Amino acid sequence: MRGFYVPGLDGVPRTYVRLVYCLGYGENEYAGWSVGNNPGTPQFWKIFYSCLHGPDNGFSPILKTRTPLFHHRIANKYEVLRNLQRRGIWLLDASMVALYRTGALRSDGDIVERVIRLSWQDYVSHVFSAAKPEFTILIGKGVERAIGQQIRDMVGNRYTCLPQPQARLSAEEHYLVLRKYNEICHEYAAA
Repeated sequence: MRGFYVPGLDGVPRTYVRLVYCLGYGENEYAGWSVGNNPGTPQFWKIFYSCLHGPDNGFSPILKTRTPLFHHRIANKYEVLRNLQRRGIWLLDASMVALYRTGALRSDGDIVERVIRLSWQDYVSHVFSAAKPEFTILIGKGVERAIGQQIRDMVGNRYTCLPQPQARLSAEEHYLVLRKYNEICHEYAAA
């Protein structure tokens, strides 16, 4: 295998998928080769980090701009994922397929909504139901429009919808959203 060694990451797959929680998404060094158009999703890593630590602690450990040593950053991201798992917190994507691409025109809203509904109907709802979440956070009003009623039917009032991380909000509003993730996760997650 080409690539690198990070202490404590023995046995962690070095495969690459364009999913927000893939350690290689945005980290070309991870797989040992360059992946074209690989910007990653630092905005989702900020959500993950906030679930555990809140936004007040800064995001230095997980951001390229603040932790330039690759192996330190990857170990930090891995630890975030492990701690989320230990506390019973995870992201379940509403769609089985990628709906957005960097540099591409925004997908048609009606098509996106249909894909989310079909994904929910054919796969995601079964995974969601089996997980029996204590609380659910829908990320984005579009997701809520597509499957919000189905979520309400399954979990009642044990859910909320928060804006997409790239929503046009002020810095203060983004901060408050990240605080909300932390508050919810601390209230409902396992100790």
